[in-house]
Amino acid sequence: MATNAAAPGFGASVGMLQHELARRGDALEIAGLMQRGVITDVDATDGKGRTALFLAAGRGHEEVVACLLDAKANVNMGQVMVGFSWSPALIAAHQNHVGVLKLLLASGARNQIDRNGDSCMHIAAKQGHTMVLQLLHGWPGWDWAATSSGKARSATGINSGA
Repeated sequence: MATNAAAPGFGASVGMLQHELARRGDALEIAGLMQRGVITDVDATDGKGRTALFLAAGRGHEEVVACLLDAKANVNMGQVMVGFSWSPALIAAHQNHVGVLKLLLASGARNQIDRNGDSCMHIAAKQGHTMVLQLLHGWPGWDWAATSSGKARSATGINSGA
């Protein structure tokens, strides 16, 4: 995964800076750095394999998520590590960030699964996030029953089919 090079006067890599700004929810600063050409890779990952979009989605920072999506951040790339991957949609569903999840869905987020075979719908059901469940269930074209095994599974986790 790419990281941005160090920027003069920042003391740390731009990638680390954009991740810290995303964590804090500073959309104006991120937008300014992108406009000035300081941030050039919106999909850069930090030392834990996380994108700025993933961090902003997990903290519910809608303005940062919108800014990164406008800059063409990969809506399905979140935290990628060996044998483990979480998308921005998965973390938004887990953290009950309905507004963020709506932005991600509108930008084409796919229904990915975690290493346990749980989709956004399953995670929301386990967490008791009814607003997330309602959003996902009503979203056009959303494959809300997808699992790693390919079997349909209810939001309660019960497999259907043989």
